Amino acid sequence: MNLTIIERPSPNFTKGRKQKVEGVIIHCTDGFEPTDLQWLCNPEAKASAEYYIGRDGKIYRLVSEANTAWQAAEWNGKTIGIELSRRLTQPKRNAYTPVQYAALQCLLPDIESRHPDIWIKAHSALAPGRRSDPGPDFQWPLIAKEHWVTWGQDEWIWAVRGGYLSPEGWGGPMTRGMMSVVLHRLKGA
Repeated sequence: MNLTIIERPSPNFTKGRKQKVEGVIIHCTDGFEPTDLQWLCNPEAKASAEYYIGRDGKIYRLVSEANTAWQAAEWNGKTIGIELSRRLTQPKRNAYTPVQYAALQCLLPDIESRHPDIWIKAHSALAPGRRSDPGPDFQWPLIAKEHWVTWGQDEWIWAVRGGYLSPEGWGGPMTRGMMSVVLHRLKGA
């Protein structure tokens, strides 16, 4: 899949960015396409994200990365938000599509090329109890890179380039102690 981004400006942002981008937050619109995209571009919504990925895999830029989208309250200034179109309350009928995952696989490295050493997390990991997106059935392994390593069924972490990915999302720099746990697990001890 080639990276193609469609410009669809949202008025819901703050001009400029006062902090360095530290991470990406994966969201779910909990709406239906195209009304969820229209809502994110409606001034009454008072919500947006830098990117939106439709069920057909099309990527829309709603807010320039140079500005601050209104997507995760206190995290707005230091993160980039990606909204995936999906009705979260109907997970069996409305799973994320393979082309949405393919779009993420193209978009995330593109974002990382401008913002190295970022973490990637679920919205729910940053607002526990208040948010549940992108949902428990989000397939984190489908956005993982090939050189990540994994173990176990219920407890898994991918280690890559000094960071880690857990069920809550990309966790940022891996400490020396965490790396020893990874190596310990990989050796089967």
